Amino acid sequence: MIEPALRATPWALPGAIVVVIVTLVLAPRAARWLRTRPWLAFGIVASAGLVVLVTLSPSVDAGPGRTRFASFELSLDTFRRLDGINESTLNVALFVPLAAFVAMAGVNAVRRLTIPAVILLPVAVELIQYAFPSLGRSGFQMDDVVANLTGVLVGLAGGAAARFVITRASGADLPLASEPAEASADI
Repeated sequence: MIEPALRATPWALPGAIVVVIVTLVLAPRAARWLRTRPWLAFGIVASAGLVVLVTLSPSVDAGPGRTRFASFELSLDTFRRLDGINESTLNVALFVPLAAFVAMAGVNAVRRLTIPAVILLPVAVELIQYAFPSLGRSGFQMDDVVANLTGVLVGLAGGAAARFVITRASGADLPLASEPAEASADI
């Protein structure tokens, strides 16, 4: 399932290289802006880059003349197909890391916007795929939105649980990037 997906997206390898470079450049700035640990900012930026790469890069079917496609039907097959590696499980898995890193970063005045943004991202991705059929993507599919939102919810829950465990084990909240280094030596 993964090999055909890579063949269908010829920009996967160059795009991954760009994601790594952009992440290395932007993660320190993102850590300061979000007032969080650099490794959390790295995870957020890299995960967001991966989502953009996988969902919005042109496929081999890309080109002019593609028609818009929208499927607003919601079927329970989305959840029935979660028993193996297929398009539905990959859609779920794609959004788990981003949501988990966002949840682990916690909430402050700036980060308060990141959780709603992550929740709205699957709808935005599908709307962009619908608006630009030349990307060669499937257009707007409600099943993809549900699978992606499932990934977001799993990631938010997993990230919140990881944050809870880390803060309990260390006896303190995950320190912010602006806090002194000695307060965060164990994290």
